[in-house]
Amino acid sequence: MNLIATMLSSSHDFRKPNRIRSVRPFMLARSLVVVAMMAGPAAAEFDLSPPRDIEAMTETPRLRIGQPGAKLALDKVSMSLEQDALALTAHVTLTVSTANNAAREATIALEVPHGARVTGVALTIGKTERMIALASSAERAAMDYQRVLDYGKDPVLVQWKSTGAAGDMIEVRAFPLTTKDRGRIELTIELPAIPALTIDTQTASAQIVGKSYRQVRAPITIELPARRELDFGLTVPRPHVNATTSFYAGFAPSGLNVPIITFGGAPRRYGPFSPDKAMIRRQIKRRIAQLQHCYERAYQYNPLGGPDADAVLHFTIDTTGKIADTSISGTIEDPAITSCLAGVIAQLEFSAGDAATQVNYPLHFRLTR
Repeated sequence: MNLIATMLSSSHDFRKPNRIRSVRPFMLARSLVVVAMMAGPAAAEFDLSPPRDIEAMTETPRLRIGQPGAKLALDKVSMSLEQDALALTAHVTLTVSTANNAAREATIALEVPHGARVTGVALTIGKTERMIALASSAERAAMDYQRVLDYGKDPVLVQWKSTGAAGDMIEVRAFPLTTKDRGRIELTIELPAIPALTIDTQTASAQIVGKSYRQVRAPITIELPARRELDFGLTVPRPHVNATTSFYAGFAPSGLNVPIITFGGAPRRYGPFSPDKAMIRRQIKRRIAQLQHCYERAYQYNPLGGPDADAVLHFTIDTTGKIADTSISGTIEDPAITSCLAGVIAQLEFSAGDAATQVNYPLHFRLTR
């Protein structure tokens, strides 16, 4: 099974695809951290009750979802289940709003059962582009979140806080929320081998595995399907939130004097001396085999293969020629793939310039037999 990565290219209009010949992939190991949060004012305290004693371990494991903070409302909680070759996964979406005119930060505390892992995060504020968070070191994610927050942009941060008797405490932050722009925070949570799960939250409405609820004030318990046994080789572990890894997503501040180069359209502006499209395209082509491998390895043990997918690589080249930050948008939702792509981009090097440069570079992935 070969992977074809198609890069959009031409001198100024990069919409015409050039097929890149498949190259034998090689394994690329990276240590990743997962934390999803949204930026804003100082972090709020958890809105959850204190950890229970060890006797709670005999109860049905709980997914606790706290309230988003003062003058904010948790309008809806949605959850669906998906079973694949890797795990039983819960897709949880939190819809948050505010009646306050000023932009506010949502800070939501989660308690996930022992053995559960947060492996993916995405954020949509109002009608803005859906942002997919990337695994990063906890320290770097917190620094990037605060930096983007200072410019009033739309960051999200998910990070590990502590471990209690009943589970792990995870913090989700998102910013900004206004009366016009509700936030949709999507979490991917791999569940352990447990027979049932209790969703403990308070919300105006809920959609839990196909059932609708109104004015939820009491816990909801659902039965979980038994985990399937794997019938083929080793699988690739997904990055997840832990003490050293967080998930972060956010756009670079537009208020800064940062030249922007967009592939797939005319460049918006250039700096006095910064990498141009030709330089960037050459560097991407040199790494195309690694980018191909990021997508291919996620499906290499899946007999059904994988779907076609699009990704836009967003990264900033600083004045030293190094990659300052990265993010991925598009149709790829698997954090193992997006984090791998970001890791490859982080290795790019360019000549030093007079100004930082922001780059938006699209790729198309297709698996063929």
